[in-house]
Amino acid sequence: MRRFPGVPTHLRFTPETVRRLRITPTNHGINRSWQCEMETITYKKERMAESFGVRITVGDNGFTVTTDGRSRRVLEVQIYWRGALQKTTQFDSTCRWHDRIAGVDPAECGIRVLDMEGNCIVTLDVEEDPYPFMKPRAEQVHITENYVSVPPALTITDEGGAVWTLGFEIAPKRKSPDGEFAFPVLRNGLDMLEIASRIERRSGKIKIFTCDGWKTWTGRSFF
Repeated sequence: MRRFPGVPTHLRFTPETVRRLRITPTNHGINRSWQCEMETITYKKERMAESFGVRITVGDNGFTVTTDGRSRRVLEVQIYWRGALQKTTQFDSTCRWHDRIAGVDPAECGIRVLDMEGNCIVTLDVEEDPYPFMKPRAEQVHITENYVSVPPALTITDEGGAVWTLGFEIAPKRKSPDGEFAFPVLRNGLDMLEIASRIERRSGKIKIFTCDGWKTWTGRSFF
């Protein structure tokens, strides 16, 4: 595993994947620097982080901390919610620790484990939505005009209220139109399994430009 000396670590998750950490400031107000080597795993609603033999698991039933039991020591658990410290407790590393906060969704909490010298051993931050702008609005009345294209526009809204945009990952050249960069096509944040360099609204229809030319959305798929 990679080691990140002297910087906070912010976990980001994608369902049913394993991903190395990205180094960014945490969003729950922790400023202390520490060394961390960590790998993150999430299965659907469950989040997990592990480092130096200490594992944090967060699920619908609350927070759980376990260790490999190789050495006996006192550890401190801190739980944050909306940027504020909600609970701090100490436990023996040879025991399994479990808790939850009444009335608080565990998915909205950040949690970290420290030793008695104040050094962070492992941290698990709040999962963030990578496409917050893709959520349909409660009462969407604006429909994108004809001949608007993504890019340069950020999104296109069709007659059904669906929001269209291009993803962030650049597609391989063999899947891209000649001489253009292409990206996954997203509808309401979901990957439509199509690669395109442009999304346009023409004559009331959503069209994408792919390596096979223009395709039109039929309401169920692209043709």
